[in-house]
Parts: sequence; C-alpha cells; structure tokens
Amino acid sequence: EDIVAAFHDADIDRSGSLNLDEVRRLMHRMDPDFPLDEIRALLKFVDVDEDGQITLEEFKRLFRQ
Repeated sequence: EDIVAAFHDADIDRSGSLNLDEVRRLMHRMDPDFPLDEIRALLKFVDVDEDGQITLEEFKRLFRQ
C-alpha cells in the first residue's frame, strides 16, 4: 500500500511514528513551500491521542478523509 510505504519512508528514526520534523520533511517533499504553521495544525488534527507523534493508523486516517 502506497500510504504505508510513504509512512515508513518518512519514519527516519524508525520509531514507528512520525514526529513534527519527519512530517515537515514529508510535506516539504510534496510541496517545498508548505507552511510550517499548517504542518503543525495538520499534526494536531491527525494526532488523536495528542502525544506529538503520528502513528501509522493516524496517518492512514488522514488520507481516508
């Protein structure tokens, strides 16, 4: 699945979740001008358990919406 592959590719530290820096890098690969404040808002929206990390399940939910 492309979404799973994108998640694992973005998970630079192999922690099993994406932090703000990893999400920022991912978004900037898609759009180098993607604003950091929008990335933070996206992270807050997707981060259901509010731990500052995006799990694979949270990441999948982002693309289902």
